[in-house]
Amino acid sequence: MENLESIKNKLKNKIPYIKEKFGVKKLYIFGSYVREQQTPRKRYRCTVEFEKGKKLLITIWT
Repeated sequence: MENLESIKNKLKNKIPYIKEKFGVKKLYIFGSYVREQQTPRKRYRCTVEFEKGKKLLITIWT
């Protein structure tokens, strides 16, 4: 089962593309993975702060 560090490592490779393509300023992971209560469903949640100050809740399945 994945943990928070493995998720961060996956996202590190994608962050430059996400920033350039969508204008993302910051990306925060929250929920069960941060609390170390994840399940085998392999789903994690992020809050995204865009350059223009907007925020959006997204769910990424891997």
